[in-house]
Amino acid sequence: MKKLICYMTLQAMVMLFFIFFMSQGLAQTSNSDASDQVNLTRQLVLRFLEPYIHYPDRSKELNLLLGEIPSHLSDLIPLPEDSQILGSILFSNDSDIFIHSKKSIKLITEFYEKTLAKDHWERSVNNGRMLSSGFQSVPSGRRPSMTFCDKNKPDIHLYIQFHTLKDNSNDIIIQYRDDVNFSRCRIRQQPSPPSFMPYDPIPVLLSPPNIKKIRGRSGSGGGNEHRYSLATFKTDLDLQVLMKHYEQQLTDAEWTMMNQPSAHKTNYWSVWELDDKHGVKWSGVLSAHHISNVAGKVKLYFGVIKLSENITEIDQAAERQ
Repeated sequence: MKKLICYMTLQAMVMLFFIFFMSQGLAQTSNSDASDQVNLTRQLVLRFLEPYIHYPDRSKELNLLLGEIPSHLSDLIPLPEDSQILGSILFSNDSDIFIHSKKSIKLITEFYEKTLAKDHWERSVNNGRMLSSGFQSVPSGRRPSMTFCDKNKPDIHLYIQFHTLKDNSNDIIIQYRDDVNFSRCRIRQQPSPPSFMPYDPIPVLLSPPNIKKIRGRSGSGGGNEHRYSLATFKTDLDLQVLMKHYEQQLTDAEWTMMNQPSAHKTNYWSVWELDDKHGVKWSGVLSAHHISNVAGKVKLYFGVIKLSENITEIDQAAERQ
């Protein structure tokens, strides 16, 4: 994330320098000289930026548009009222677009949430971070940002960052990405810590937005036959609402609920099973309870044990090694 922030900050600084340079220098030159300066400055800026930009198809050159959005994105990316297009950087199928606005980040965020929701975009809470399995807080970066996913094409996303200037105006940096190898719209799970496990049967379980995970009261562990994740959160959400949020994520990860949840005001639990892609059957318990005498604190637990495994499939996999 630090590299990404540095990279985006560098781009914004270069673009602003480029605008300032052009506005100061071209006012004092003829049309032919101005055209030469534009071309030379464009090449200088692109060569300066290229080492900091990752794009897979190196056979295609970087391109810089001054004061423009790429034509194929002009109808796709809305602009806040009274905003100014600084320019765009194009590489392969991707683009970085720089916009300036005098509106607050709150108003700009509300604008994009409302406007993009009308189309085929859906906001993501994950921002593409690499996450460990089990209970995790919704990640947040140092710089305000938001990600929108194309509902029809999961490899396409818009990643929007904001940079506040000294006069409280904001630069808006919009990354348009169409990359099969990396999408911020896919939750990427870290490999399971124990080297003897082919994978972790517990999926990433993201918290609802705006609830806080309490450090020191969370963790995960286990071995080849069992795994667990536990966490303590501070939240005002109703216990059943909170658990429905996690149940949906388990269902999305192909776990099946085996009982009607036992739901009470201060505790909640349900039983789950998974037949994984390796032929292993797992059983799990998802539970939550309010910590006594501590308002708003909830302890969550998801533990799984191995019930059986497909010995034939495992033997065949071992023979292929």
